[in-house]
Amino acid sequence: DDFVMTNLGEHNGRKIVPAEAADLGPPSPAKESEEAENKEDGAAARASSKKLDEAAATALGAWLLATLPERLASVESTDRLTDSPAVVFDAESGAMRQMMALVAQQSDGAPLPPLPKQKLRVNPAHPVVVALHAASSGSSDEKARAEAAAHQLLDNALVAAGLMDDPRTMLPNLNKLLELALTGKA
Repeated sequence: DDFVMTNLGEHNGRKIVPAEAADLGPPSPAKESEEAENKEDGAAARASSKKLDEAAATALGAWLLATLPERLASVESTDRLTDSPAVVFDAESGAMRQMMALVAQQSDGAPLPPLPKQKLRVNPAHPVVVALHAASSGSSDEKARAEAAAHQLLDNALVAAGLMDDPRTMLPNLNKLLELALTGKA
């Protein structure tokens, strides 16, 4: 139960923290090479070998903050993510937000307050993040694609965290991405 884990804090002398907030390092190189060998799709492993350097990751973070100022509080790069392009962290719990919605609907039917600005961590080795960085500094058509992709990247992280109150709010952006992908025009 999320409420119990959030308020427990400690068990048997060990501090309890959410996985996304824990101060852990990246997976060991031996474990990474073993996982890479187990992947069936060699193309995916080759595509993930490209990685943004620290300066490029910082530049992407600044661009994301400038592009989504009403939705993002901070953007950091992390080596902890392996399969996901991004994750929100230090956010309110998805289960807690659902409980708040239930209470609000039962008491006066008022909608939930909007989500606060989120803290986002991006995976500099993920092909989506690498491509987003390239598009963010490209032509005007590429920048339009990058802006739509940035919104979707954050929406995907919110869905994964259980924080998206109404997933239908993603549909206009998904339709824009489909249009851009199929027509090639911004």
